[in-house]
Amino acid sequence: MSTDPSAYYAVVEITASEGPVGLVRQRPDGPGRCVDEILTRDGSWIPTDTLSRWFRGGELDQDLVLINAGEASELLAWFDDRTRTCPVIGGWTVGQAWWAQFSGDCAVDVLCAQLGLSVHGSLTNDVDRDLGFKVLSNSPDGRITMTLRRPRSGRWTVAVEYLRTEPSEAVVAKARTEARAAGAALGLTLESEQTHSSPSVSIDGPLVPPSARSVARLITLSYVGPLDDDHLAALRHTLHLDQEPTSGEDDEIELGERYLPNNGYHRTRMWLDRANATRWTFGLSTEGRRPPPDWIDHWRQVIDNAATTAGLRLDQEWRTPATTPEIPPQTVPTSLPRSGPHPARSSHHRP
Repeated sequence: MSTDPSAYYAVVEITASEGPVGLVRQRPDGPGRCVDEILTRDGSWIPTDTLSRWFRGGELDQDLVLINAGEASELLAWFDDRTRTCPVIGGWTVGQAWWAQFSGDCAVDVLCAQLGLSVHGSLTNDVDRDLGFKVLSNSPDGRITMTLRRPRSGRWTVAVEYLRTEPSEAVVAKARTEARAAGAALGLTLESEQTHSSPSVSIDGPLVPPSARSVARLITLSYVGPLDDDHLAALRHTLHLDQEPTSGEDDEIELGERYLPNNGYHRTRMWLDRANATRWTFGLSTEGRRPPPDWIDHWRQVIDNAATTAGLRLDQEWRTPATTPEIPPQTVPTSLPRSGPHPARSSHHRP
């Protein structure tokens, strides 16, 4: 285990396939404090808001890959000499093959040790941080890791994440067994889990310029039923929506949204609104070209599964007829899309 207390992330872009395009670190800066820094071209580190923006909302065409201090050193060497072997592949977003959420009190280092994870960064830093991870495999064909996060106090998320090549069922089954055993040993309660929740996505064409994007609503789902703050928070976490005001606020409030994995030809956005105390509206809107029907159907099912699990009942559903060109089928990832580890915040109003 590294003695370096900093948490490192490789910055990858789906438009840059040769390797990561940057390096970010989060280092301790006194008890309970940290500072985020990004590597510059001259080798110095300067403050950045990349991490806070990523945890808060993410970047559409960038993703951050957890790496350890040794891999960070290898990446630094690769930046200086591109003939070296790059420790992390580029050109793919981080996919999530499986995750499970546990509840209960536990020390971070104890849970990491039980799972066989290396602590990612400083234990004194308790905000905006991935807690631990281990590399299950790493090659030019892909990278697979097990990660630990804490969405809120008393909640723990263990996930199998990957770049490019989806893990086999055997790899996921082994990780699930390890996580369940660790949770049971520490008295944690398994609350929920999901497989195939989000793919690792690449692109094979140019991004749609912002000026060429038109916003269109694809589908709207209206559910009824009561949701207290805890169940609403769990629903947001399941769908990886950003954290907006809770249900105790004013009516007709926007409760969260995120961008879904895209292929560069569109920006599909999932969102959640509250019409009143017992009516909840989910929707999918897109910027640019229209995703194909199976893409829309998949995300509709993801929403319905999460809402039904939360105890809500589907009351009404609207679909907008296709009026914008659909994406050519060959540009759509063959693996099922799923919800990514980090939501993305939009500056656009919903149509």
